[in-house]
Amino acid sequence: MSNFTDILNRPAEAAEKPKPQPPGTYLTIIAGPHEQKSVNDKPVITFKHKLMQAQDDVDQTALAAAGGVGKTMPNDFFLTDNEGNVNDWYLVDFLASTLGIDKAGKSTAQMLAEAPGKQCY
Repeated sequence: MSNFTDILNRPAEAAEKPKPQPPGTYLTIIAGPHEQKSVNDKPVITFKHKLMQAQDDVDQTALAAAGGVGKTMPNDFFLTDNEGNVNDWYLVDFLASTLGIDKAGKSTAQMLAEAPGKQCY
């Protein structure tokens, strides 16, 4: 495993830009519980999507060059707008419409607890 010293002592010319994940549709799984953080003093919920399978609309050559599936990608939901007003609709819609979590009688926190392991495209 590399450490700070090893990485920072490498020649700068050796740094390579990572190949981007090609656009398209992927089957993903929510890998573990969400993370809570602040970005510019705004509360944010982050999910990690593990890419499980690329669909037919993904360029397979570009996918292989980017390292294939199995990587994780973040998905952030800001819980307030730029004025500081609560705007949790996008998160609740994702949990209900995309992940299929029933929202009847539940808080958003209860819905979040059901997200790990759910699959989506």
